[in-house]
Amino acid sequence: MSKLLIDLLGVDERPFGRYVDRLEKVCMNPGIDIRLSTEIQLAARNKAIEMSIPPDDVANPKIIYDALFDTAAAHDVLLQNKLRIPQTTNLELVAKRLAITVNAVSRKEKALQLSSSAAKQLLKAAPPTKTLRLLKLRSIDAVMKRFDPRMIYAVACHIEAKSWTSQVHAKMKRISDKDIVWSQVESVALPLKWYEVLAPIMQTGGFYTVNKEAGLLIVYPVINPARSGSVLLALSLLLQSTHRLAMDSMPYRRRSLLKGNQSVLPEISHGAQPTLTHIHGLLPTWPVVYRMMGEQNNEIAADGKSDVDLLLDDLEWESIESKLARIQPELGFWLNTHYVGVRSPFGPLSMHIVDVASSLVSGRGLGSHRAEHLESSLWNELQLRYLRERGLKKALMNQLMSVEELMIY
Repeated sequence: MSKLLIDLLGVDERPFGRYVDRLEKVCMNPGIDIRLSTEIQLAARNKAIEMSIPPDDVANPKIIYDALFDTAAAHDVLLQNKLRIPQTTNLELVAKRLAITVNAVSRKEKALQLSSSAAKQLLKAAPPTKTLRLLKLRSIDAVMKRFDPRMIYAVACHIEAKSWTSQVHAKMKRISDKDIVWSQVESVALPLKWYEVLAPIMQTGGFYTVNKEAGLLIVYPVINPARSGSVLLALSLLLQSTHRLAMDSMPYRRRSLLKGNQSVLPEISHGAQPTLTHIHGLLPTWPVVYRMMGEQNNEIAADGKSDVDLLLDDLEWESIESKLARIQPELGFWLNTHYVGVRSPFGPLSMHIVDVASSLVSGRGLGSHRAEHLESSLWNELQLRYLRERGLKKALMNQLMSVEELMIY
């Protein structure tokens, strides 16, 4: 049993030991956790050397933490130059460039969503009067000529009363099935004038919001490039949320065929994903299932072979770090660091890009640093390693076949 994994995950030793022992007996492949632990230690050391940390200091948490900050800050500047937004005060421009960049590298992230024509039908059938009044817009027809109806719909979902949302969801079930489509998840920038009016009411507390029905991420004009790490953090989180939106739709593919897209979409918007059951003490999660199916399809695309017949054949898997590296090659430094961490007297020290960038932006010192994304990613990685073993993989595939909502044939 790996002591490093216990420390990085922050779990109790005895229950974790029983959990690992049970899985390894089923897999008949002992040492999966030890091999993962060794891999993490080697990766952490290699990254420390890559950051020019002297060999004698590669285990020093303070030096590693400072080096991670310096690396993230340097990569933030590279991204600003790549996106042509260095130190600009035009925050709407920053939001637009971020949205365009996310869309360019996330073309294969698809979700069930309203088409523009469907959003237009809903808005005409139930005009968002409060939203129009706040924005001083005369008619819904006029505003839809200038802006994507899906963005107007997504904004209205934040502004209008719950009765309006209920009315829209009821009307959604009467929309033609062809107007609710599997399409790319997109990011759009909210106009600055809209944001200045709506911000006090929307009260999201972040720099973007998500609307599942429209398949949209709406980016607010609030990201200030002058704050070190802000562009790197914003881009990473937008890519992460794009991936999550695609993942949220995955369990409903079969149900959408059986019951119609218009019946399923409100369920997706409410986040009512079907629950998977334990497999020898391991509870699979949908992010891990999505990654398994996507990686499997990547392998099939490469060699045309598969050891299972159950496919979600349009899914592909690409990590956030890989997408960042496509945007700016130097960011390849972060590849495969999402589950890498270092033990320290101050708690787990994360090398996950979102944890590092978040700590940089908020000015957190060692001891108050972020490590939540490391913990969740490491759990997923450990789960994935066991589920790749033939016995557990077969049990998972059998379970997916019994989940009515999935289409994996």
